[in-house]
Amino acid sequence: MFDAQTLDVLSGRERVVAKKFASGMTYREIGKALFIAPATVRTHLATTAVLRR
Repeated sequence: MFDAQTLDVLSGRERVVAKKFASGMTYREIGKALFIAPATVRTHLATTAVLRR
């Protein structure tokens, strides 16, 4: 998972999206909940995936 230093690099919105995704929500569900497009959800999650490497 992420260590504290990695989480500090994420924006607040990226953290919210990652938490919702980890809880089992789909891109579409997250998008509706946060009033953003599913493609934006995908972009935020891609940022978190890059940081995990």
